[in-house]
Amino acid sequence: MLNAHHLGEDETAFPYFRQKLPNAPYDKLMADHRLIEGVLEKLEAAAASVAGNAQPGEPLHTLDGVLATLSRLWHPHMGSEESILFDPETIAALMDEDENLQLGQKMGESSQKHLHAPPVEIPFVLYNLAPDDRAMMAKMLPPVVTQQLVPLVWRAQWAPMKPFLLE
Repeated sequence: MLNAHHLGEDETAFPYFRQKLPNAPYDKLMADHRLIEGVLEKLEAAAASVAGNAQPGEPLHTLDGVLATLSRLWHPHMGSEESILFDPETIAALMDEDENLQLGQKMGESSQKHLHAPPVEIPFVLYNLAPDDRAMMAKMLPPVVTQQLVPLVWRAQWAPMKPFLLE
């Protein structure tokens, strides 16, 4: 899910912003995405090792290390993106609300192409956002996703995650 989001930024958001903010560190942000992608691959392998091991002591230690690495990369990366590109004042100066919504929709479409399990991933994202952010994200998705697929068609697939969701 995170990798799909990064690919959406690389393919859609960053090319758009390059036209309006040409001096932002897009190459660095994209390089961060590739580093994080490698860590996510290690995370998947470490989680599988824990799940398949009756004595998961060492695999849990490995998993903890991979999560620590992800945290060390993730927080500075997000800080850079939010302070340089995605803070509300910058967005308001670069585009009006309709343009922002259109970019969000295009980025969502791009990200969705890279999802592996949309019936689980999309509800996870939606239901782990604060209500105002969820409403904004829902606007970026086709109505069929938020009105039919998530609440009806996909519900049985994502329902086991319910204890881990905000709402």
